[in-house]
Amino acid sequence: MNPYIEFENRFDSFTTSLFDPSLKRNITSVKEILDEFNSIIDIMSASARNTSALGVLDPNHVLILQKQGSQWLTSTKNYWQAMSGTEDVDNLLHDIESTKSRLLEVSVKSTQSSGSGVIKQWTFKPDIQICLQELSFEECAYGWQTWSGGILLAYLIALRKIPEIETYLIDSDESGQILELGCGTGVVGVTLGKVMLQTKEVIERCCHDRLFGSILENARGNVARNGM
Repeated sequence: MNPYIEFENRFDSFTTSLFDPSLKRNITSVKEILDEFNSIIDIMSASARNTSALGVLDPNHVLILQKQGSQWLTSTKNYWQAMSGTEDVDNLLHDIESTKSRLLEVSVKSTQSSGSGVIKQWTFKPDIQICLQELSFEECAYGWQTWSGGILLAYLIALRKIPEIETYLIDSDESGQILELGCGTGVVGVTLGKVMLQTKEVIERCCHDRLFGSILENARGNVARNGM
């Protein structure tokens, strides 16, 4: 399985478990969630140190953990705090506090690293590799990062898993143009271009071309970076 899809499935499964109130009332379930929580933090910490190590994370993961994860840790601690005094519960409370500290640490690292853009690479298929430059938040308030949905769509396009695109954009003998409005870093448009092998023209546009010219400049650079 593609590493990005594998991580997304794992992350979604983890965050879903945070919304099940019955799990936080079971000490074994809480321990399992904490173990997965720390494993995900380990992955994020490794990505912060070396963006090429995974190359699939975006700031949304950190934001979700900051909000949903912090709320779960606090509410779970409050629930078990009333039963403190036994070794198992006290150890559990210690693990919760340790996880809260680690979450804060990875959140701070994410904030510190947001001041400069990074280059990320995805291998959707052996013959379809995408390399993108992302802007920093200071350089552009919108369109500066590659959103999870865009990567997933690009992955499905690369695997030719979307019948509508196959029928109307790829298999058709007719030449034409494809407009991507709100291109961001260009991951979808670049992937389309690689899949179609220049049989059609892909036009990348941004909803705020005049206000955020740096978005299109960055997308233009990403097109060139991928040999198109």
